[in-house]
Amino acid sequence: TIFPMRDWIDAGIRPIYSSDAPVIEDARPMPAIATAVTRRDADGNVWGAEQAITVQEAISMCTAWAARAAGEESDRGRIA
Repeated sequence: TIFPMRDWIDAGIRPIYSSDAPVIEDARPMPAIATAVTRRDADGNVWGAEQAITVQEAISMCTAWAARAAGEESDRGRIA
């Protein structure tokens, strides 16, 4: 599913990244970050280009925003 990330972020929602690991083959966050930024699937098709987000927003989904969603923003989610 391709979610309307741009609309969510513009509305003040801070979505987080998650995977279906170990069910899915590749649970690394970088492919998900690339998809959120480029809106391209594995075959190169673009889905909802108007919903693309920035690299910083995509990284925040995996770090700071995820830590905040878990209530752990005081000691997780950032390296500086």
